[in-house]
Amino acid sequence: MEFVPIFTVPESEIEHSFLWAVQFEGEECNELERLLDEWNDPIYLRKFFTENEDDLNSDFWKPLTISQAIFRVMDEAEDIENILSSVEDQLKKGDKSLLKETFKPLHRFSQIKKPQIFKAKSDNRMPFLRLYGLELEDGQYIITGGGIKLTKTNQESAHIALQINKTERVKSFLELENIFFLPNE
Repeated sequence: MEFVPIFTVPESEIEHSFLWAVQFEGEECNELERLLDEWNDPIYLRKFFTENEDDLNSDFWKPLTISQAIFRVMDEAEDIENILSSVEDQLKKGDKSLLKETFKPLHRFSQIKKPQIFKAKSDNRMPFLRLYGLELEDGQYIITGGGIKLTKTNQESAHIALQINKTERVKSFLELENIFFLPNE
């Protein structure tokens, strides 16, 4: 397991990374890159929505066609990229507020203890896309995975539960190794 900085900003004399993504052993890219690639790939999305068509046609989403869902995901992926770009711009100005607004605790009544599990999503009213990860003690965030949420709760969705499980694995690794922040070079 490797932690890859997404962007760094100057903080006094050193570069500081506030946003990281995990790259699991044997994978070609980190989780953020993987997700953005999938969410911008119409062939991947068509296969995903075909395999999950029952969820897509549920009352929760007021049935969408597969083509509508594909376009919506691609639009939301662009929104997420724009949000992350804005976060980077604000961090360069020394403002961490957008970073904290973007990454919210997964559960409303989460524990204060770090690392804490977070989610991030686009600004759409009922967004499909989610990023999952961990907030460390010093305000750093690690993206550990993400997915397309098609059900009302995470527990109803096997592919979202898998992503949250990956987050729990990374959290356990960090706790086992007593890692409370990632070193900046």
